[in-house]
Amino acid sequence: MHRSRGGDWYYRTFAPGRALAELPGVHVVNVDQAHRKLPQILEGADVLVVNGVCSADLLGVIEQRRRAGRTTVFEINDDVQEIQDDNPLAGFFRRPENVRLFRRLAKQANAVQYSVPELERLYGSLNPQGRVFVNQLAAAPPLPALRTEGPVRVGWGGSAGHYEDMAEVAPALVRFVRQEPRVTLELMCSDRIWNLFEALPAERKRRTPVGSLEQYYEFVSRLDIGIAPNRDRGFNRARSDVKFLEYAAFGAVAVVARLVPYLASVKHGENGFYFEGSSGLLQVLGALVNDSAERQRVRERAHAYVSQHRLQSAHAAERLQFYAELQPSAPSGSEPQRLFEALSALEGAEVLGRHLTLAHTRYEESLHDGLVLVQSKDGGERGASLLRAAAELEPQLDLPHLYLGAGLDSEEELLVALVKNPASVQAALALGEHYLARGKLMPALQRFLAAAELAPGYELPYLLAASTMRKLQANKEAEEFERLAQNLARAVAPPPPAPSTRTVEPAWRLLDQGVHLETLNPSYAPVGLLEMILTPPKRVLDVGCFCGGTGRFLKRRFPGCEVVGVEMLEPAARLAAEAYDTVLLGTLESLDFHEVGLEPGSFDAIVLADVLEHLFNPWQALLRLRPLLAPGGALYVSLPNVRNLKVMSDLARGDFDYAGAGILDVTHVRFFTRKTATEMLTQTGFVVEDVGINPDSRLAPVFDGKDLTQLTRVELNGLALSDLRHEDVLELLALQLFFRARLA
Repeated sequence: MHRSRGGDWYYRTFAPGRALAELPGVHVVNVDQAHRKLPQILEGADVLVVNGVCSADLLGVIEQRRRAGRTTVFEINDDVQEIQDDNPLAGFFRRPENVRLFRRLAKQANAVQYSVPELERLYGSLNPQGRVFVNQLAAAPPLPALRTEGPVRVGWGGSAGHYEDMAEVAPALVRFVRQEPRVTLELMCSDRIWNLFEALPAERKRRTPVGSLEQYYEFVSRLDIGIAPNRDRGFNRARSDVKFLEYAAFGAVAVVARLVPYLASVKHGENGFYFEGSSGLLQVLGALVNDSAERQRVRERAHAYVSQHRLQSAHAAERLQFYAELQPSAPSGSEPQRLFEALSALEGAEVLGRHLTLAHTRYEESLHDGLVLVQSKDGGERGASLLRAAAELEPQLDLPHLYLGAGLDSEEELLVALVKNPASVQAALALGEHYLARGKLMPALQRFLAAAELAPGYELPYLLAASTMRKLQANKEAEEFERLAQNLARAVAPPPPAPSTRTVEPAWRLLDQGVHLETLNPSYAPVGLLEMILTPPKRVLDVGCFCGGTGRFLKRRFPGCEVVGVEMLEPAARLAAEAYDTVLLGTLESLDFHEVGLEPGSFDAIVLADVLEHLFNPWQALLRLRPLLAPGGALYVSLPNVRNLKVMSDLARGDFDYAGAGILDVTHVRFFTRKTATEMLTQTGFVVEDVGINPDSRLAPVFDGKDLTQLTRVELNGLALSDLRHEDVLELLALQLFFRARLA
């Protein structure tokens, strides 16, 4: 269900549909899961292509269509088993039962179509009927003239799901743009990605708000060089080469990561360029910026490749032939045409020849927005109101009641949904779980068995029935259901992960690049740690003050307080000196405290924000600092948390990759958990008074919407942890740990 008409919808649904509808006798309808006429379309289409829908209710639809002699093709255009942490669907596909349902739909369909060969390699064993249809462009505009005046524009545009891809190259890009006065950085991106480049001066960068595909094309047409810095991860290896196609069509030279999606289309040095690692990216960019003739030669060849080989119209017949081969009988005469004509008369119908897009009207908007809001933290009441409005607009449809029932945990609404659609597996399961949560075991069991009858090959109803049987003390029957569910699940279970073949930037290259020098940000402050300072301090020592964000924060919050900083990086110390009373240039280990005026008992607050992990001997540093605290003073420490669930799940898979920032920053030499950090402070003469955390946004899909005080089990990427206490859960969620400690 969506309103977006962005990249994936356009390239996988809309553009292929338009091209198919140009072929003789073919009518194409593009519709999404929200549309009020979807049931009639599911029943009447000769060929149904399912893209981006993972619903148990489709199991019955596919089976009914098969019995009626109609073809269903399931599309796979993403590797949902390796979905990015920042992808909006990450939370859904982190649940193994949803991955199994996705695979089961692919297995049950007449055939599967893929967007890239890599996906066919990964999922091809599920269904013997499969075909790869790679992305194509609808058209390639004339190649614009090469820009010879003004700055060279290097750019990238994309979704928020690529945050980690951009975070990996951001430091290098910042450094490159600073060193190349002829270059400006152009981005079309989310706030979070834009903030990665905060250290660049405003005149050296430009941002375009995320918008429609047409606005994206306009953005790309302004670029001289376009980059695709996808990390070597499973999800990225199964993406398409469309970024290269877009750059080539609009005249930007493509510089792409050497990954599987680009190997068949990008010829290095001919129609584009590969790079490996941040240093490789800078090497290619440096050469291109200073060679306009080379840029012109490559962009001409890239544009010719797209124009000659990658246009949608040249490949539509191949799709139609595949669908024709799958048809068990001839198409159903004039019925689809009559259905097409009836749908074309609807409100919201957008018709071009034999192609029809059914846009959202008031019902679909209410259903879409109501579902989004009812699942959110604060929008439940507004969402329920919209869903009720949708139910009034289309009283015969079940989805408004299903979403209301699931969102509000309402028995009444779920019963209504089942009356309107007795074949809904989702409604039966949701009602069963509603009963189970209230101890109504027999009604729950009846609903789970009804769902099993509707979808006999689906393991989830049997698993829930087994759980109910256990509560009824019917252990023998529970074991039988569990055995059946395990056998069904095994048939669609993902294979074990293959050994990692990821390419990771070598740690020594990160060190050579001078990490941290490119992220000089005078406004950054560890706010969560500083908010633990409750009593206004008179004199503060900020060790590792970097650019002075801590001092600026403290002086705003506690006017009149004196702040002394210690910083080893000269460029950062200069920025800090603009706000601090004193900044001492040097390392904590090298400073003679007495000589530089750091006298015993002279500070009532000492801040160590992300410092101790960089020291070979943090214990000795704490012992040296201890005498500087005045009686009643406090030490404030933040440390990266190595007991982070993401780090642990990666480690369980054999990955412990150093990076330019974060928990595994390549300059970290010591690693701490809450327990070992507390022990370090205790051993050096402090008593921990309070502990806080900075939550890791990458883990939002695991923890959002859950009562952390009641959570005892978490799972990520196959790593499952049980018997957890509340403080364990908070630590697993934490990116950083905050401590306030006083003298023992």
